[in-house]
Amino acid sequence: MNDKQLPFNYHTTPFEQMWNKGFFHSKYEPNSEYRWVDTDKPENAVNDDTWTYKFNEWGFRSAPFTERSDANILISGCSITVGIGVEYENTWGQRLKRMFEQQLGKSVTVWNLAQGSCSPDYTVRSIHNTIELFKPDLVAVCWPADTRFELPSDDPATPEVIRDYQLGDDDYPKMFVRDGWGPAQHQKNIIFLKMLCEQHDAKLIHGPGDNTDIGINPDNSARDGSHPGNKWHKEYAELVFQAYNDKY
Repeated sequence: MNDKQLPFNYHTTPFEQMWNKGFFHSKYEPNSEYRWVDTDKPENAVNDDTWTYKFNEWGFRSAPFTERSDANILISGCSITVGIGVEYENTWGQRLKRMFEQQLGKSVTVWNLAQGSCSPDYTVRSIHNTIELFKPDLVAVCWPADTRFELPSDDPATPEVIRDYQLGDDDYPKMFVRDGWGPAQHQKNIIFLKMLCEQHDAKLIHGPGDNTDIGINPDNSARDGSHPGNKWHKEYAELVFQAYNDKY
């Protein structure tokens, strides 16, 4: 285990690899374990929790991608779904896993493709690129803010990659600052995700927000004092589980 801070960075993808179907490496180090990552760092800690972040063979805070169970769930999203500031077992993905195991009486695997500070664009693209390999029974998404977008990097050192930007950040390309751009882009991602899941015969539960299955407001009670804490993750998992049972 590494006690040092793993500093924040954006997940980037070379243009020519954006839509390649297959597993891909995350921004976190494969097969690593860290005490602190991204915004969760010692100076921000609001409690004394001593757990660590463990990343799988592809650098995701997830079950191994080689693991498969009686029922299989693919999830994606941003740092909320990574579970920044929350112990792994308390993340909404792992809570959902235990709910389905109890209901089904079967083993369940949850594969988590979430990346810190990513966008709805990344969320859909990550599922598109891997759904044929995972063949999940259920896809569950916690959408990042619709003010985030994948755009070409403005960094001269990395001109041929795409990364996420937050509307309003100083480095956000000003040509894309338009009223209504965020919600319009987000609806495109929702439609794309629905089509993907229908094509691959995977059930879908997604939220929060308009034209989704569920709604819930985030809080800031995680260890880093910024992200949602244990209570929020429990409630979101319950909402996903209830929406699944109501819908299917």
